[in-house]
Parts: sequence; C-alpha cells; structure tokens
Amino acid sequence: MRVAMNYRHIYHAGNFADIAKHVGLLYCLGALKRKDTAFFALDSHAGRGFYDLQAAEANKSGEAERGIQRLIEAGMGKAVLADYFTAIRARRGKRLARYPGSPALIAGSLRPQDRALFVELMPAEARASMREIESMGRVRTEIGDGYAVKKSLKEMVHFDFHNLKTEYLPPRNDVIFCRNVMIYFDKPTQSKILSKFVPLMKSNGLLFAGHSENFLYVSDALKLRGKTVYELGQPAMRRSGK
Repeated sequence: MRVAMNYRHIYHAGNFADIAKHVGLLYCLGALKRKDTAFFALDSHAGRGFYDLQAAEANKSGEAERGIQRLIEAGMGKAVLADYFTAIRARRGKRLARYPGSPALIAGSLRPQDRALFVELMPAEARASMREIESMGRVRTEIGDGYAVKKSLKEMVHFDFHNLKTEYLPPRNDVIFCRNVMIYFDKPTQSKILSKFVPLMKSNGLLFAGHSENFLYVSDALKLRGKTVYELGQPAMRRSGK
C-alpha cells in the first residue's frame, strides 16, 4: 500500500538546514555564472516560492526563530554571507517576514540565457510557486514526482535475479553493479565470479564494487579506474617482490 507523504516545509523554512543549503546553492549558482555559457537548474523537490515566517505554522515550530532570525542578528556584517543576505532581502535590525525557498533563489539568479525547472509533488505548493515566481519565460513549474523516470528510459532497463555462482549471466554489459556482495565470498569464489564478469563486459564497460572490496589481488584482467570502479585491462605483470 502506497501512502502519500504529508510534508509542508512552512514548519521548517528558515531553519539552520535551509541556511546551509541556500548558502551553498547561491555559491554554486554564482560559480555557474562566471562563464557566459547558459546553464539549466533542476529542483526535484521544489516546494513553494516564499514562506510566510509570521504564519502560525512557522511560529509553531520556532525553527526560523532559531535559524535565520538569529543569524540576521549575529551575522549580518559577515562578508561571507553578504550574497546570501542580499538574496533573501535581509536587513540589519529587521525581522525577516518572508523566507525565499530554493525556487525563488534560483529564479532570482537566472540570466536571460539560463533556464530552470521546478518539480513539486504537492499541488498546492506547486501552484503557490507558479503564482509567486515571475518566470519571464525562463522558469517552468511541474506537479509531479521529482524522482520519476522517463518512460523511454524505463524501457531500456530490465531487472532480473541471478545466482552469481551457478547461473548464466546476460552478455555485453555497459555497466555491472556488484556492490558489497563479493566481500562475503572467499578468494577462489571471487576469482571465479570475476572471470565470468570479464567476458560479459563491453570493451569500455565498467564494474562497480563496494568500498570495502578490492579485486586487484583477485584478478589481473581488471584495473582500477576510480575508488570503487573497475574497467578491463591487459593482464598485469605479477609482482616480482622487488
């Protein structure tokens, strides 16, 4: 049974987590604007445009009082927060009446060539974002699940169960995910399974393993590409002991 989540950010708007998230968001947007190249911003869980910090919901939780209101009092003169305070329209000695959500901050940072898409599951919140944010043709808001996968992509993916030790495995794989599984096998079994993986991988295929797994001492047909990512390689020279 699927139960809809009951969440309204008005209870948490302007809390310490919002502050940290939005300071980082504005820094990233500023970095993107150092180049003239257009960028696209996607907010998968957008919420609404602005939150009324004088509303009963905000006062009930008190999170904005302990968050942004306190920060305005204590940190207004800090240069590192200057862009953030400008974006939320904070003023020294004044309480903030409305706190902008991520969509409002993103929309306010867009240049004529930039675009943004805001996705929000709760219709009332999404419609509030549509009303409160002036798009000027650069912003679109959709009601839906920000984690939804496009149908065309779903049709390319097939899920199945396999016994690594005994069963036939599908050939010509771009990517094999086998994370935190091999660690439970002894070295001979690991070697046997890896020998099955190698011919199943395309020449540019990748094998993703877990952080606690190391296959370099099990198979010389694989070489490390990243911390937990392996690719096909020429059989390595055995250690000479020198």
